[in-house]
Amino acid sequence: MKLIERINIGGNDFQGTYECEFCENQQNNPYGYNDYNYFKNVIPSMTCESCKKSSMSGVSSKEGQT
Repeated sequence: MKLIERINIGGNDFQGTYECEFCENQQNNPYGYNDYNYFKNVIPSMTCESCKKSSMSGVSSKEGQT
């Protein structure tokens, strides 16, 4: 997932709209935090609700299960 828009910014907290790099699905997240860890680790590990893929894995979270 990648952040495409920040909305309702309050201090370091924000709500955001995210887009999947694989299927271009957009989804809103009610919580975001403006720091290095959130942008480097949390956002890339978010799983798309539509295709179940994340930026860090690049594969569907269901594909790895047996």
